Amino acid sequence: MGHEKIAYVYEPSYNSAPGTDPTYLTPGADVTPENITVENAAQRIRVPGQADPYEVIYNNFEGQMSISGTMTAGNLDWLRAVTGASTSPYAFQIGQPASTRWYISCDPARGTAERELMGAVIPQASITIEQDNEITFDLTVLYGDESFNSTLTNGSVIQPTGDTLVFHGAEVSIPTSTTKRLPQSVTLQLNSQARLLRGFSRHPAAAQMGAHESQVEFGAIYDKETGNTSLAYGDSSATAPTTSPNAASAEVTIADSGGSNVVTASLGGIGADSYDWQNAGNPNEDMLENGTFFVSSPSIAVNTA
Repeated sequence: MGHEKIAYVYEPSYNSAPGTDPTYLTPGADVTPENITVENAAQRIRVPGQADPYEVIYNNFEGQMSISGTMTAGNLDWLRAVTGASTSPYAFQIGQPASTRWYISCDPARGTAERELMGAVIPQASITIEQDNEITFDLTVLYGDESFNSTLTNGSVIQPTGDTLVFHGAEVSIPTSTTKRLPQSVTLQLNSQARLLRGFSRHPAAAQMGAHESQVEFGAIYDKETGNTSLAYGDSSATAPTTSPNAASAEVTIADSGGSNVVTASLGGIGADSYDWQNAGNPNEDMLENGTFFVSSPSIAVNTA
């Protein structure tokens, strides 16, 4: 038995039902939801002189799901849910996030089973590029309510569109003027820290964006001309650690098979959190540099035309 449908829609407002004939979306290809978990914050109530609980009560309901897959050029709409921006370029907003509703179904031996995850927000997302691999995404989804359905909400399975995005269409420039010659991996972390807002109800009434904490992590075969030792000190021309970083920018681009940029991630206000050399002096291993840089103002432009 496998997943028959994995799709989502944007809600008109938090935890409100989509209108008639909504646009169902898929986040990409090879999509795998994991750990679709319900938490009831159950509590045992006890009375003196009795070994068994008097009763079990439920407190707050919270659902969580992790979902991963391969990025495809025509299915990047989930960046709206991550950042709160309604259109490209996607930059983090304040206020209420764009909430979604997810449909995860399977086809077991005795009929269809679908879980409808309602009032969902995405507090964490990442895009990962690795040498000799397709480009992948990972989403953490929090949701406030759920329904179990015995039929598919929408009968058709939503298919991915556009090119599969792969490593040889990507470039990383740190800082923007310096493109890395031998990158091995790049992970862009986009953390909105969106949260669910509650009153006197088991289920949340709204959601709120937090103060985003984004970063770019990279690994590369060290090359002096494109290395980032000086930038890790605080400035691209520094020869020793500085007291604070001199504001710089970075850029990650991802092109389709025709060479047209589908994603341009402009990473403003970067500052090194950590940086290291690996395998220095080992003749049988490539010397690597690895870094984690905070990103103050990411903006992701998507071009699917």
